[in-house]
Amino acid sequence: MDRITCMQAFVRVVEAGGFTPVAEALDTTQSTVSKRVGALETHLGVKLLHRSTRQVSLTAEGRQYFTECREILDRIEAAESQIGKAREPRGLLRASCPTGLSHHEIFPRLKRFLDRYRALRVSLYVTDRFVDLVEEGMDVGIRVGQLTDSTLIARRIGTARLVVVATAEYLNAHGRPSAPHDLAKHQCLSNLRAWRFDGERGKVEVPVEGQLQTNSPEGVRAAVLSNVGVTLAPIWLYGEDIEAGRVVTLLDDWTPAPLPIHAVYPTRQFLPLKVSAFVDFLAAEFSISPWVSAYGTPDA
Repeated sequence: MDRITCMQAFVRVVEAGGFTPVAEALDTTQSTVSKRVGALETHLGVKLLHRSTRQVSLTAEGRQYFTECREILDRIEAAESQIGKAREPRGLLRASCPTGLSHHEIFPRLKRFLDRYRALRVSLYVTDRFVDLVEEGMDVGIRVGQLTDSTLIARRIGTARLVVVATAEYLNAHGRPSAPHDLAKHQCLSNLRAWRFDGERGKVEVPVEGQLQTNSPEGVRAAVLSNVGVTLAPIWLYGEDIEAGRVVTLLDDWTPAPLPIHAVYPTRQFLPLKVSAFVDFLAAEFSISPWVSAYGTPDA
């Protein structure tokens, strides 16, 4: 039994959710993939997967072994890349990213990345909640804002400049704020209770409220474009709208302090080539974007 090949088959079956897609990807039969996983179960003396006609799921032992297998395979890939045996990134890259940034700054660039690295597959998990990279099996996470987890390795890859925006039609109906405290008279679209400003005119924190709240950045954008209210958001969400004149920026002299964008990963040791390639790609792309490098080239 080729244990590494069997481990690779097992991991890919779990990631794909079944035997058929793995067989198709490997240009082999479903029976062959199943036999490899079966050989691994026989070798270990435990059942790794619950099998049904529609799906597979991990047993308790399988869940533990899956985590260990994936780490071992990543280390093998990293070791090979260190000595030049792997000439390009390969395998599955698991990454997490905030919703707005992924839709506006990452997805539009992914084709160039995938065309450059044909042996690489990307699973991008889009969410605005905090993702525990180790617990949830992510290779890398993209985060906006100050970092709080000191156990992770972080690389600054960009900058999130914040702007206050509204449509001209909304402002014609409700007036244009000239200072942050004027926002008390406006429909502020936010899940935050207060907005902080730290610009040329000084520092101030003002309470905000409005009739509409949503955790969807795209939902807020749709509401702003529908003349519902004012919002404070990263400029990448509204860059094209600003250029097209669909929205205008407000309180420019009170612009909030920009937020850093980092790529974070669990360890620097044995960093898989696929992770370094992805982070290098985003850093290079963001450095020439007007929306995520407005304050200059990101730090290395």
